Amino acid sequence: MQRRGMKKILLTVFLLIIGLLSLIPFYFITTTSIKTTPDYVEDNIFPTLSPVIDNFIWAFKDIHIHRNFLNNVLILLCTIIPYIFICSAAGFAFAKLNFPFKILLLLYLTGVMIFPQMVLGVQLYVQLSKMKLLNSYIGLILPYLAYFTPYATYLMTTYYKDISATFLDAANIDGANLWQIYTRIMLPLGKPMIVVIIIVGSQAIWNELPFSLLILRSGNMRTIMPLLTVMQGMYSLPAVHNAAILLLTSLPVILIYIVFQRQIQAGIIEGGIKE
Repeated sequence: MQRRGMKKILLTVFLLIIGLLSLIPFYFITTTSIKTTPDYVEDNIFPTLSPVIDNFIWAFKDIHIHRNFLNNVLILLCTIIPYIFICSAAGFAFAKLNFPFKILLLLYLTGVMIFPQMVLGVQLYVQLSKMKLLNSYIGLILPYLAYFTPYATYLMTTYYKDISATFLDAANIDGANLWQIYTRIMLPLGKPMIVVIIIVGSQAIWNELPFSLLILRSGNMRTIMPLLTVMQGMYSLPAVHNAAILLLTSLPVILIYIVFQRQIQAGIIEGGIKE
């Protein structure tokens, strides 16, 4: 018993250290964002005794970051709605329906996850140029759907596989068609995992850079991450301005994880171990 207690204490200390180390970047971004440039040059480690909000005022007044925030929100909403439908419907099909080449299609779908975004960039640019979708929101939403749905579809498939077939058999006996089975049975039963894929997908879309930097060329259409990258290259932003933008960008994602951390952890673990 003493040995078990000691192991538990050591594990708790280890996890606490890892957790504190993971907070170091957020600490530096936060403390830097409330400093003036002279304060940052004088001491870039410890918090300042005279915090300022000038860097956040600059972000909203001079570069109109609220416009890029709205672009982020618009693209996120327009992507996440079809994303939920595609992932849940495909997960239901792969888990519960029989059709030709099902295993091959599932392997092909999950195989997309191994390709980095930059590897797909050239062909994506060429295809969107032919379709005249460069510098348009739809030209960014379509690649997002193609790139981010495979992982979520895999999670939905593993989750739906463990749902008893008796639900489907009872629905078939009652004369329900596939659409009714999907909307009235599978969607309600899949809500825990749907919450997880919404949160994971939203985080990925919100912070995405390569596709958005490649496709959105106009400054008033850019999302926040391309805006920050372009401004770094053009103007060499001061560290305090850079930190303010990064903090504003990360806050929505941090808040989502704080509120839904239990659902994320439980859903991903549950989806990963189902057979």
